[in-house]
Amino acid sequence: MTRPRRHRSFALFVLAACAVHVALVVLARPGFSSSDDEVYARLAHDMARGTFELIPEHRGNRLGLIAPTAAAYLAFGVGRWTTVLWPLLHSVAGIIVVAVVARRMAGDRAGVLAALVFATLSQVVNASTFLLPDGPVGVQMFAAAACLWTARASRGRRAAAWGAAAAGLIAVGVTIKLTTLWLAPFFAALFVADVARRRHRAAWTAFVATGAVTAAVFFAAYAATTGDALYRLHAIAAQHNDTHWAFADASTADLVRRLSYAPALMILRKLPGLALLMALASAVALHALRRPRDSRLLFWAAYAVVVIGGFWVGTTSFARMAPLPLLPRMLAPAAAPLALLAACALTSGRMRGRALAPGAIIVGAGAAVALADGRLLVACVYVAGGGALLVALRGGGWTRRAALVAVLALPAAMSLYSAIRGGLGESAAMRAERALVTSLPRLVPEGGVVLTDRRSARTIRFYRGYRDREPTVVAWDRAVPSSGAPAYVYWHAARVAWRGGRMAPPAWLAQRAERGRAVWESGPQRLLWLRR
Repeated sequence: MTRPRRHRSFALFVLAACAVHVALVVLARPGFSSSDDEVYARLAHDMARGTFELIPEHRGNRLGLIAPTAAAYLAFGVGRWTTVLWPLLHSVAGIIVVAVVARRMAGDRAGVLAALVFATLSQVVNASTFLLPDGPVGVQMFAAAACLWTARASRGRRAAAWGAAAAGLIAVGVTIKLTTLWLAPFFAALFVADVARRRHRAAWTAFVATGAVTAAVFFAAYAATTGDALYRLHAIAAQHNDTHWAFADASTADLVRRLSYAPALMILRKLPGLALLMALASAVALHALRRPRDSRLLFWAAYAVVVIGGFWVGTTSFARMAPLPLLPRMLAPAAAPLALLAACALTSGRMRGRALAPGAIIVGAGAAVALADGRLLVACVYVAGGGALLVALRGGGWTRRAALVAVLALPAAMSLYSAIRGGLGESAAMRAERALVTSLPRLVPEGGVVLTDRRSARTIRFYRGYRDREPTVVAWDRAVPSSGAPAYVYWHAARVAWRGGRMAPPAWLAQRAERGRAVWESGPQRLLWLRR
């Protein structure tokens, strides 16, 4: 096949991977958890209206997520798809970047494999269905590392251009989430090693110069608008460090558990697809240590270790140890390097048994934990996935080709199953709540008032496109007893019980709600008419 035809074929396969990803997102449907995504959507709407103000709260300072969403609202209006447009575009860009890097590492087939694995990984699909920073910042981090990797392999102006691009992408990543700073030790180690060996001067000169300029602009902008150049960091200390999310009230035993084995259990229990990619990545990393060592593979293996290590033992505070909460989405930045390493492993030929030992331990531990939890289907995923990986790495002929197909089909099948079951994107409860908002004018008579918790009130306002509509919805912590307009209560049991009942209704309303008649009900969600 001629080179132009190879380029076209590769591009078509990558576009097909992007199309598969978009199809999975459409099947899963954009979700709205009414948690952090509600904050970003509300602030983006404020920015689109010109009423946005910086607040001393870490989510309110993630302008790299808020501003593009505000632009989408200005262009297309407030809606579910415009809300997740920026994360979805990042995921599609991530598919392309992962494919290009894998192609440069191990050829066209590796590029296609990496694109397909990344595009169908459930964690990446889920990142495209919510307005959250973890997926976009993971793509920014990987793209920055790819630019630096390219810069170190180039010379002259080309190296300088790629070095400047890497620093620019890091700057953009910082505006999305400070998770980008996980890369600091990785980049610092590369810088020290290259300076000591007097290599890649053009790349590092451009990187440092661009980084210094963007940092100066970043801090100067905050100083000009708030009077505090370090406002972004102080915003975290002002609000985040004293919350349960930052382990503010955790005991020493809780912190030790969080920094030791708890992340491993979370990965094995909730992210079997990512765990299988870790098994592949460990095999190719050990394979790369053989003589002669493959410095390119070791670069990406070290990158993956730094990213996972940042999640495992990193802190969200510069003042004290405040680990990230054990949420699966927090590990989204690890998806791209693991997909890349997995593709390189699957195209590297037969591997020795010793290189497969760590992967076997991961697969075995995952199956054991799943069985201990009584999750037979997850245990079968580990066993089937581990067997397919073993044949793909050690087998030959048609058995190896069949195993490769099985390895590629597994993440797609897992995402498809989760999307159909409501485990990805919009859950059944979210879908029911959206349907309720649409039906409120029919269920509540003209002039009626709906009382609910603060979070549900904000959710209804989002689904209404932040426009005032009938019936009026009021947060019940601001309501007072009244015998005037017809009153209804939207009771979302999960939110009412959240964190020990922090959003529970006042006593007078709870008593009336007990005697209310349900006019709509879906699982734990009810719309109650308060009889007079």
